Amino acid sequence: MTISLIVPATIMVYGAAFFVAWYFDRKQGYLRLMGLACLVFAAGACAQILSIPRDIGLNALFSCAFYTAATLLVAESMMRRYKQSYPMLYHVVVGCAIMLSIAYFFYIERSLTTRVYIQNFGYGLILLITAFRLFPYRKRSWPDAALFWVLFLFAASFFPRTILTFGGDAPVGAAAFGNSVFWQFLQLWMAISGSVLAVTVLVIAMYDVMKELRVSSDIDGLTNILNRKAFETRAERMLSDKLLQPISLIIVDIDHFKKVNDTYGHRGGDAALREVAAVLRHHSRKDDLVGRLGGEEFAVLAPRCSLHEAFEQAERLRQAIAAKSLPEISPRLQVTASFGIATLRPGETWLDIYDEADQRLYEAKRGGRNRVIASPEDDGVEHVTGVQA
Repeated sequence: MTISLIVPATIMVYGAAFFVAWYFDRKQGYLRLMGLACLVFAAGACAQILSIPRDIGLNALFSCAFYTAATLLVAESMMRRYKQSYPMLYHVVVGCAIMLSIAYFFYIERSLTTRVYIQNFGYGLILLITAFRLFPYRKRSWPDAALFWVLFLFAASFFPRTILTFGGDAPVGAAAFGNSVFWQFLQLWMAISGSVLAVTVLVIAMYDVMKELRVSSDIDGLTNILNRKAFETRAERMLSDKLLQPISLIIVDIDHFKKVNDTYGHRGGDAALREVAAVLRHHSRKDDLVGRLGGEEFAVLAPRCSLHEAFEQAERLRQAIAAKSLPEISPRLQVTASFGIATLRPGETWLDIYDEADQRLYEAKRGGRNRVIASPEDDGVEHVTGVQA
């Protein structure tokens, strides 16, 4: 009995670790469910090992309820990591089906063999369904692949383990069941496979936290797009990739931003910044890099985009910004922006293309604002559009 209690004790330790991890990062709600699953499973194991309650039938139902709840919690936890969820009705129906089956094969048609297969195959099936629901995510990153395969193998192992260690003849009596190959191997299997799954989830949780910290350090808190440091770092990598050329840079500056701040306060200025950032993000292409360079200045780096294509894209952005209104600040507040564009030439660096686009932006603002100016192409024709604001 003492040796058997080692497994639930170990699972409880993992449960505590999940709760601690969740405490330090409340956004990872799936960790709380994993911690709860560990504690619920440990409670079921202790109830079964210590015969609480003493009645065999009630004990079978009592421990089964804990095991079933723990399995459903693990499944729900894995789904929550990917922002998915099972309907509550699914949990209720599955849980009731397993409990009613166990009750039937104890009180009406007593069969320990059937009960063992219902529980083990049922739990394996629950986890297999979850693994296949997460199958499309396995290619996102190595943690996603690791989580899928560990969960899949853990779920699939329920079937051969039960068949090979239990067979078709149930041991007679509690003592015989406790000394059976099935029960002894179950303890070893839970200690090893349960630990592998728990450690995998904990490692992935740490990866999630590190990734979130890395992403948050790259994001401008006000506009929710890349900050200058992150933008320039990624821009330099993109500019060095010849497969992404031609690459064009669009620099955007909000017109009369100081006047917006002076008239409507920082609340109005912040609203204008967020609105412009939203337009740039939503109207740019999927592979475009969008960032805030500082103050009221933004940038869009467009790979595989010629100067002419960048000019047309900038004009669409200019019109989209000019069409926006901020009624929550003032019905009279209308924001416009000026644009400067440059395309990378052979041998140029980030500073070169930035300086050229910035020069075009200066010309756009000096020429009346709310307009787009692009560097001359090889034919020497300068692209200019927009209206004076």
